[in-house]
Amino acid sequence: MSASLPARIFDAIIPKSDGLHVGFERYAQRLAQRSGVVLCGAFFVATLIGWPSDLLLFSDRPALLDAFTRWRIQILIITSLAIAAPRAITRRPSLTATVIGLIGVALALSTGVALAAAGGPDQPWFHTSYIAPLAILPLSLTLRARVVITIMVSAALTGAYFMAEPSYLEVDGLGTVAIVMVLTAVIACVLGHLQFLLLGRSYDQQVLLARTNEDLERRVVERTHRLRQLAAHLQHSRDQERQRLGRNLHDELAQLLTAMRLELNLTRREAPAHTAKALDTIDGIVARLFDAKERLVRSLKPLAFEELGFAGALRQYADELRERSQLQVELQLQLGEPLPSEVITIAICRILQEALSNVARHAKAQRVQISVRQVDVFVELELRDDGVGFEPTKVPEGHFGLLGIGERVEALGGQISIESKPGQGTRIHVRLPPAPADASFA
Repeated sequence: MSASLPARIFDAIIPKSDGLHVGFERYAQRLAQRSGVVLCGAFFVATLIGWPSDLLLFSDRPALLDAFTRWRIQILIITSLAIAAPRAITRRPSLTATVIGLIGVALALSTGVALAAAGGPDQPWFHTSYIAPLAILPLSLTLRARVVITIMVSAALTGAYFMAEPSYLEVDGLGTVAIVMVLTAVIACVLGHLQFLLLGRSYDQQVLLARTNEDLERRVVERTHRLRQLAAHLQHSRDQERQRLGRNLHDELAQLLTAMRLELNLTRREAPAHTAKALDTIDGIVARLFDAKERLVRSLKPLAFEELGFAGALRQYADELRERSQLQVELQLQLGEPLPSEVITIAICRILQEALSNVARHAKAQRVQISVRQVDVFVELELRDDGVGFEPTKVPEGHFGLLGIGERVEALGGQISIESKPGQGTRIHVRLPPAPADASFA
């Protein structure tokens, strides 16, 4: 159906706001609902508070007192319905402007009849009608809706006023009154639309800021993920290199030292007696080199799978801490088959090494409890000590071991929790999947 001629003229003068996106339209509609409720609530309260004043102002004019009493009752009913209206239009926000217009017209009709009872256009009471268009000013309405509602409210108020008392049409100065009312309506529309435009700009800035923040957060997450991938790859490469060095030291250096000891034994048999002491000294040095080599290999290669296996390596770490620091070390192992991947078992050993090193250096503990177990497909490591403890949110300066443990666990797709309080010891719980979540460990 083609639009009517008045609608075409109205569209030509005041075009529709095509620039507003749906998000802002809904935001403006919800804001208009809330503002309308606040205005109606204020009008409701003002009507109740001002009611006793009618007895003082109109005590000698019973007819006017009755008219204003009816007006106040009508206002209370209309505003009560208006306060409840947003609940009824929540599912259809597009009806907001229509409901506001109907409520405004109802208030204007009631007010126009009451003002007619108070006197003609030449009386002071009539001039309060000029503020009717300004009452719509705080509402976030589009220009089209604002103009239509302003015209409807002004027309309803003046129409009800003159229909209640047609004789007022013969009063002089109606032209001036009409000009003032039109100017008031125009000013209300201009100011209201400027406010609406500012609201739209503010909303757009908030949306842009929110999108920028989301984009920054996304970039930070992506960059953090990439850095963790890189750190995980570097960590894995370092572990592999350390294992390679450990194997080379174990194989090549061990062969050289063994050959040296054999040569010493052969030389001792043929050498003069006065050189025996020197040869014994050299043999002792070779023995110490063997021990140093073994310690170096263990530090470079966390697991000698061929010799000790996963459980054996864990027991070795506990024994070394017990011998080195004289701590009471308890180790509980609950391992099944199949074992986690080599990457995970190496990580468990590295984490345990670092955690035990922290205990030895910082905890001042007397007792350490270690538990490594398989729960479903996951591997859990728990370490408790009765040391001095610390505040987990404030890691002491220079204590980077826990940070390294956390980075390693997160890179493998695991979880870590650290519980500690000053004077109450520390509990570290690590949960790792059976295989690393990141393909860079492959």
